[in-house]
Amino acid sequence: MFKVKLDDGREFTFRFRHNRPLLGLSGYTSCHVFDDDLQRMGYGLARCSPKDQFCKETGRKISLTQALRTLPLTKAQRRQVWQSYFARKGNAKAVTFSVPVIGYLDSKTRLPGAGDES
Repeated sequence: MFKVKLDDGREFTFRFRHNRPLLGLSGYTSCHVFDDDLQRMGYGLARCSPKDQFCKETGRKISLTQALRTLPLTKAQRRQVWQSYFARKGNAKAVTFSVPVIGYLDSKTRLPGAGDES
């Protein structure tokens, strides 16, 4: 669940529900959108094929995309929703790091202890 307050003052609450595959049936994730008064404003559904591995995160993204299509939002407002989605509490962030680059080794360069034939 996460909440978004749009630039026009409207506030929406997005809630997800997951049902895992059971006995050969496909699983699904639903996204319900509520306004300030807890009136349901939109709905999205993502179904998982029985052949696929069930993944909550993938289901959230697909069902949220479907739910956003049911709401009268501008592109900028949809962007706000997605930014709030990725910034929500408990969301695993991608870790970025830099790797030091080792200098270019040509055929004349020898590393210490490598190939010493003395």
